[in-house]
Amino acid sequence: MKIKYHLALAALCSLLAACGGASSDDTSNANLNVVPLTVDKGPLGTSTDVPYVSVTVCAPGTDNCQTIDHVLVDTGSSGLRLLASALTNPAGLLGHTDTTKPVLAQCMTFGSGYTWGTLKSADIRLGGEIARSTPIQLINDPDLSTVPPACQEQGANAGNLKSMNANGILGISTSAHDCGSACADDPTVAQYFSCVGASCTPTLVALENQIPNPITKFSRDNNGSVIVFPSAVDGMASLTGKLIFGIDTRDNNKLGNANIYPMNENMIANVVINGVTGQATLDTGSTGSYFNMAGSPPVCASVPGLTDQYYCASGSTTVLFPSPAGPVAATVNVRDPLQYMATYPHSAVNPSLAGPAGMPNTPDDGTWIMGLPFYFGRTVFTAIDGAQTSKATGPFVAF
Repeated sequence: MKIKYHLALAALCSLLAACGGASSDDTSNANLNVVPLTVDKGPLGTSTDVPYVSVTVCAPGTDNCQTIDHVLVDTGSSGLRLLASALTNPAGLLGHTDTTKPVLAQCMTFGSGYTWGTLKSADIRLGGEIARSTPIQLINDPDLSTVPPACQEQGANAGNLKSMNANGILGISTSAHDCGSACADDPTVAQYFSCVGASCTPTLVALENQIPNPITKFSRDNNGSVIVFPSAVDGMASLTGKLIFGIDTRDNNKLGNANIYPMNENMIANVVINGVTGQATLDTGSTGSYFNMAGSPPVCASVPGLTDQYYCASGSTTVLFPSPAGPVAATVNVRDPLQYMATYPHSAVNPSLAGPAGMPNTPDDGTWIMGLPFYFGRTVFTAIDGAQTSKATGPFVAF
């Protein structure tokens, strides 16, 4: 699922058995802040370049839990969103939605469409970390399934297994909340809704009641995350890396010599592209690298299993990230995905997937989305807005 959330430039299941045994906030074990991060073919067997984790959600303060696998990890959005269909008993786990009283719901917009669902409170468990009593979005809550017209106007309904290629989305961007001050102060922002029955109207929601980046709710390791992937080789059926919580909070998440690149409120960093100053964002929720430039490669008519446009050619280009020690070059490789899939039909990993950020063959507007292939062979830090680390205050990315 290509997600280009919060970009001002682009406007952007299998279930495990119910868990038992109490989890603890004790973080004396250094590995408690690490969970496996896997790129595979996904719950439908059609995914390419999609990173997944398993997430356990519990009724707050209880051991009434369920673990959901194949939840997409997205550094381009914030908040946990789960398909109601991925839960064995949504009402039994998260509570029945009484629509005779005002219910808070959300229309979350992504580059691929929208997700509609109610807000629920849950304890979120990731490895040894716990985000207690945290608002999440239950997508397609059967108790409030009617989508209001103001949400339908945002595009296609992406809140389903086929569109998401995942049972949910774990958003861990640089933003502490999924919307922020706009949803708290601007009544024209139709993202949160108050619903009675099937009647829903846009409503303002204070920051503390919005869906948060779950990392901010951890008792420790709550200032950001680190994604670590080994290098990818053509044809891999899967690739396993690590999602590490916290930055400079333990020995396994030190910034070390990583270069720091400040991000703005839209999760965008300044870069140099083909000698021209531009802007880029790093987004694991995007399956490829996306950019526009005059004379860009031809675009495939369609690519099986993928919904976006991709360049059907081979080549490479370079993005320069400015740093005090001098520019750091990131090479973006481009390869015909149809040829790649014909050669490696069982591969879930394509390190050279790339396409246009908007319409192909448009003048170079300096817009780059560095998707999951950028993360292969790198250690990438994502610091949350306002969070302190040993070297800088978020928001920033570092690698």
